[in-house]
Amino acid sequence: MPKKRIFVATAQVISVWDGDTFKASIDLLENREIPPAQKVDLGFRLFLESADSQDAIGQALATGVHLTHEVNVRLFGVGAPELHEPAGQASRDFLVWALPIGSTVRLFSKRLDKYGRVEANVYRPDGLHINAEIIRLGHAKPATARG
Repeated sequence: MPKKRIFVATAQVISVWDGDTFKASIDLLENREIPPAQKVDLGFRLFLESADSQDAIGQALATGVHLTHEVNVRLFGVGAPELHEPAGQASRDFLVWALPIGSTVRLFSKRLDKYGRVEANVYRPDGLHINAEIIRLGHAKPATARG
């Protein structure tokens, strides 16, 4: 059985839905080293194919062109209460505080869930692991304990 591939991406927070889900924009060309004449898996179900992919990416970045993709991200291993449940709004408020709109995060994807969301470990630039912190502060439970 092949190993699951984990994608790592820097993303910008666009919005927060609830305590364990937010929307982010990923610049798929940023920091990419693409071998020439290959189809390259950019992650998040997107591919780049070109006769000279590295040159095309270099030219695009030099002229300020970006290839962005918006993804819905769910905190991997985290079960936050729904907004209509007790503590749901407090859980969302924590995520809004921890990941302000426009802030930069680092995503380490694990898989896609049944709704097509990217399940990921999420880190802020200061190193704070959002998944662990929301559980540590009691705003969510480990997903396996949520039942």
